[in-house]
Amino acid sequence: MMASIALMATALLASPSFSTVASATTFPTRHVSANGGVVIWSVTVPGYGWCTWWSSPRVPKFNKTQRCEGETERSANLKPNIAATSKHYTFRLTFLGKETKTTDWMKLTEAGKTTTSPSGPSGSTYCVGETTKCAVAFPVVDDFGLELLLVGKVIENISCPDPGVCDQPAGDQLDAVLVGMGTGPSGMTQPGLEMTNFSLILAGGGQGRIDSITCDSSVEYALCALGAEGPSTTFAGVIIFDVPIGSTWQSVDFAYSSGSTSKVYVFTK
Repeated sequence: MMASIALMATALLASPSFSTVASATTFPTRHVSANGGVVIWSVTVPGYGWCTWWSSPRVPKFNKTQRCEGETERSANLKPNIAATSKHYTFRLTFLGKETKTTDWMKLTEAGKTTTSPSGPSGSTYCVGETTKCAVAFPVVDDFGLELLLVGKVIENISCPDPGVCDQPAGDQLDAVLVGMGTGPSGMTQPGLEMTNFSLILAGGGQGRIDSITCDSSVEYALCALGAEGPSTTFAGVIIFDVPIGSTWQSVDFAYSSGSTSKVYVFTK
């Protein structure tokens, strides 16, 4: 199993030991939207030594050799992909200790800037609001088991649902995206893996940052904290974003991927 990554979030998902991932023979591909963002790769190395980080195609400021011990991480800042085709990245970490040399890999696909606007209840692409909803049935179940997606509402400037847990910086407000999901015939073992496929795009440019509370079990329906869902079932989730105070959202984008097929579904205001 690969070490977990998190996109634009300060809380990382749990990751296995480095020795475990280094012995793997296959490496699942992670996916991000065409908007790019910050990807954090976190691993635990077996002792004290040197870590050499490498990327291909080269990600600016990612490649580096440094001292490391125990849990270590490195950030890759992916620029938006303006091409219609996906970009495929390979990352490598080589650890050299006193008596140990191990190598770990991570693969990542950034979706192309091809977009599909789902239809609203009357055929409109203006899907999300107080009284309208927008749903899409994917042509094929996605890589994590999702078959149906409903974006029901974006609530701007909410109060932190668990005071002291939200990590939004000073000068930011919280916006909540309420979603409904339907699983395919095999269900979903980890619905939270879909979290980083969502982007909240702001009017005038820019996008929100997923707040770590989206992974906190103290928040009902927090997407990253949800447990496994069975085959052909529906459930609700919430993704909470940090955005500058006074911001207005423009769209909710979902980076869909199934095998070699990638596209971005845009739910507009």
